[in-house]
Amino acid sequence: MSHSSPAPSSSPSSSSRFVPGLQFRPRLLDVLHGYSRQRLVGDLGAGATVGVVALPLAMAFAIARGLPPQSGLWTAIIGGLLVALLGGCSVQIAGPAGAFIVIVYGIVQQHGVGGLLVATTCAGVLLMLLGALRLGNVVRFVPVTIVIGFTNGIAVLIALSQLKDALGLPIAKMPGDFFGQMQAIGSHLNQWNPTALGLAVGCLALLFIWPYLLHQKSPIQRFDGVTVRTFARLPAPVVALLTFTALAYFLHLPVETIGSRFGSIPQELPALVWPELSWDSARRLLMPTITIAALGAIESLLCARVADQLATSPSHRKHDPNQELLAQGAANFVVPFLGGMPVTGTIARTVTNLRSGATSPISGLVHSLVLMLIVLLAAPLAVHVPLAVLAGAAPAPDARSAFPYLQGELHGGEAAALAHLGQYLARGLPHSYKRTRNDLLGLDYSSKWSPWLATGALSPRQALAQLRQFEAEHGASDGSYWLWFELLWRDYFRFLHLQHGPALYRARGLGPQRATPHDAQRFAAWCAGRTGQPLVDAAMRELAATGYLSNRLRQVAASYLVHDLACDWRAGAAWFEAQLLDYDVYSNQGNWLYIAGRGTDPRGGRRFDPIQQAATYDPDGAYQRLWGSP
Repeated sequence: MSHSSPAPSSSPSSSSRFVPGLQFRPRLLDVLHGYSRQRLVGDLGAGATVGVVALPLAMAFAIARGLPPQSGLWTAIIGGLLVALLGGCSVQIAGPAGAFIVIVYGIVQQHGVGGLLVATTCAGVLLMLLGALRLGNVVRFVPVTIVIGFTNGIAVLIALSQLKDALGLPIAKMPGDFFGQMQAIGSHLNQWNPTALGLAVGCLALLFIWPYLLHQKSPIQRFDGVTVRTFARLPAPVVALLTFTALAYFLHLPVETIGSRFGSIPQELPALVWPELSWDSARRLLMPTITIAALGAIESLLCARVADQLATSPSHRKHDPNQELLAQGAANFVVPFLGGMPVTGTIARTVTNLRSGATSPISGLVHSLVLMLIVLLAAPLAVHVPLAVLAGAAPAPDARSAFPYLQGELHGGEAAALAHLGQYLARGLPHSYKRTRNDLLGLDYSSKWSPWLATGALSPRQALAQLRQFEAEHGASDGSYWLWFELLWRDYFRFLHLQHGPALYRARGLGPQRATPHDAQRFAAWCAGRTGQPLVDAAMRELAATGYLSNRLRQVAASYLVHDLACDWRAGAAWFEAQLLDYDVYSNQGNWLYIAGRGTDPRGGRRFDPIQQAATYDPDGAYQRLWGSP
């Protein structure tokens, strides 16, 4: 996939113009042409899945903001519906997002719920204005360092906001600032509820453990593999919510619930709320308005950009950033009249939607419909949900990985390996391999054969045989040649080990250079993604979070450690060994020797300038923004 900047997908001639100069063409209108039954089935399944996933998150985000849970639910329903109807991205799922927790909480504390409604409405107008003026592309020029600092600060405050309910602290009203929250939590620590903490920790643990039940080597599957794998495909947040709610209800655990704090959730459509719009209120809420609009624009367009990179459907078209801003603006303008809160694109839910088979905005419509049916039919059951469970369920599983192991069909074993190889060849991806192999985002930018090759689930001979068959049927190309060449490199590194053995593990390797001094402090910063170099830090965060890293970023990160931080290359090789899903002792050692200039290459070390590499392979900063925080 290319990394060209997103551009409007519709030409002016094909766009509807309700205002002179304004191009208005929702993506939904485009996808309806040639829409097949197969795509409809995929969209229905994806929409239902992401709708269920959104249920606990919508409630959790609302409560974390100091609002009733129905506010989050109707924000997800109405906001998601409008963005699906009017948006410029095929698979975007909009709703309440964690990034807004701190901002919304601060506005509510300072200006009340009425002030929040006014600020959100005004932010909607501002977003629509940005879209109408075609300023969607400008958002991608926001400096990466600002995004990193902002998101890291948000992460800290979100954690604090959830700590109150996770500990079961009887704090009537939490302050909106960091030090005020710390003081409030510290002064009430002697009143913590061990039962609430146990539910929160259990819920959080289940979020991480549940996906591993899909693994073929899971000990639980020895009892009844088929049944376990069937149930394991249920979304982890939903399983955690149902499990621990039932536990608290049937054991009569002494914890605060949604019902005990907020009362019942109305089983009816929300009543209209009229924000007190006036020139004076708009003037007082100018900065909150700009903050909501700016964050909403950045979050939504980043999410749409990520969706473009991860999409594999041949029918997928890149998003129109201006149309997306118009839709986000409309959603934020309408939702406050129904008692809702700010709306934005959500990365975790959008990627879940995409991974579940979505190809069009129809899945977003289904997501909203499923949520509405749950609210109208099952609202009485929601009052029993412990707040500590929502505090533990709020962090959604990381969905940013370019190789989302244990998700979808990406599992260990020969069957999964052959299935992945087969679909890769069937979709003709070898022809584009040379062009995309150095891209940074997306499942298909490279072959992703390496995890199975490294474990022996797939042999190089199997891969080569099927590649040759593909070339015989569809023709050879530069891309298929490079796939063969990469397989050849693997064998070369094995022969290198047969020839030189332990010499490859010496500090000087095969070269005459002496061992370089090692800086343990710089090495630790490199491992943690805290060097201060945005591209390198983003790469190290991805590696730590997912166990995977693109070929290009492995070279950039290794080069930076050796040539810029002046650390021992063997320490970097050992760190990659500890982190990589596709670790291969021969390839890992051979490539690190190559970067350090201590292998068989007579030209010396290979330094990759991270600034130049970022300009070439991440020109719009999408990758750096995506991994700007852990």
